[in-house]
Amino acid sequence: MQSGIQTILTLTDFASLCCDADYIVTGEGNIDSQTQNGKTISGILKIAKERDIPVIAFAGRVTNDIDALYEAGLTAAFSITNEAKTLVQALDDGYESLAETAENVFRLIG
Repeated sequence: MQSGIQTILTLTDFASLCCDADYIVTGEGNIDSQTQNGKTISGILKIAKERDIPVIAFAGRVTNDIDALYEAGLTAAFSITNEAKTLVQALDDGYESLAETAENVFRLIG
């Protein structure tokens, strides 16, 4: 038995797909202290760290207790929520919020 992310990483041969990557970009609905315990990012970080590939994560919410993720290889985490919103509003605006945040991040790096 293995975690869902491990199954996906194996089926997609993710390690081979990212061998020439300059960055890995991923996301979650919520990035917090529990993210390292089996969520998608945890599996990606393990592979990225082995290959010294920076990982950028986007989420609807990022808490301030993610130091363990930085130690595990996360380079940066960005919340896409730019103002107070209800969950329904945040979900409705998700695509636009992600696009805006990602554009700003990638303007910075290049």
